[in-house]
Amino acid sequence: MINDAEQITTIVPINNINYISKGYIKKPVKMGSGTSHFLLSLLLMFPLLSRAENNKNEVERQLRTHILTLVDNWQKMNKIERIQPELTLRSSRAVATLSRCSSEIRFTKKSDKLLGVQQWKASCSSPNRTIVMRSQLSIKALLPVTKETLQRGQVIQPDMLTMQWVNYPSSRAQIVTRMSQLQGKRVSHKLGRLKAIQAKQLISNIWVMAGEHVIIEANASGFSANMKGEALQSGGEGQAIKVKNLSSGKVILAYPIGKGKVETRF
Repeated sequence: MINDAEQITTIVPINNINYISKGYIKKPVKMGSGTSHFLLSLLLMFPLLSRAENNKNEVERQLRTHILTLVDNWQKMNKIERIQPELTLRSSRAVATLSRCSSEIRFTKKSDKLLGVQQWKASCSSPNRTIVMRSQLSIKALLPVTKETLQRGQVIQPDMLTMQWVNYPSSRAQIVTRMSQLQGKRVSHKLGRLKAIQAKQLISNIWVMAGEHVIIEANASGFSANMKGEALQSGGEGQAIKVKNLSSGKVILAYPIGKGKVETRF
């Protein structure tokens, strides 16, 4: 806890994204005979204190820039269109000594996680100095969610979905970030209403059942043909299954592309 301080929140627009940064400001000190000598001493020391505070702010600014660059890369890697990060930094006044580095300040951490509370090492090689700093990062992201709770076995339909601002989980779970990832999927674990959807909560919808007659679509170099076949295995989107061509009797690998339809891939 920081005594005699008020928390302030600043919204900083960077690359069309509103980054929320938190900090603290000192409350005004009430004047009186009991504090006069203290304030006089403080005023005499003000240039030194001000310089140290500016140095501390500069190092924190560098760490904030470093983290937000990582956030930008994370957003691109996960193909999320819009996010709202909230970042809080905590450090001691000792961090001000790093601003006197003649070399670049390096920021490292043991964990490869980005979200949640993280401990950073801010290091300077000339002079040799290392300071511990902490960050707390949370992110709201615009993600596809279900309008209502869906139970195991339900097939996801387009009218069941909407885009919603939700807190991105800090776990390592793979999160669905695009509507296209939900097409043709069936629920394997219950999906909560308006909550981030994990990839492990979904399975491909079974489009073809073993023993079922199917249409085999073959397309290659401008050539296309449809043939009748029999599925020897059950499968859904993206799964290779064995299909028997009823005309030639040949067994081939094909991929379900819809109910009762498969295609060959060359």
